[in-house]
Amino acid sequence: MTARHSGGDTIPTSETVRLATPAGNEEFAGDVSAGKTATVFDAGADTTVRVIWVSGNGEDSAVLAEDSTPS
Repeated sequence: MTARHSGGDTIPTSETVRLATPAGNEEFAGDVSAGKTATVFDAGADTTVRVIWVSGNGEDSAVLAEDSTPS
């Protein structure tokens, strides 16, 4: 599954944006600006994938989006 930042503010490198699945995580590399993508493989069918933001100091986080892989 691939997540794309479609627009809005750029998320700086000091903050982390990752795709999280039961099979593991994949992080966006560098600043996350419009059009940037990250892909997670081997998630399996009907698996929940979350896009998670983590602050630079690691103290705050938020789920930005959640979706399921195709069955």
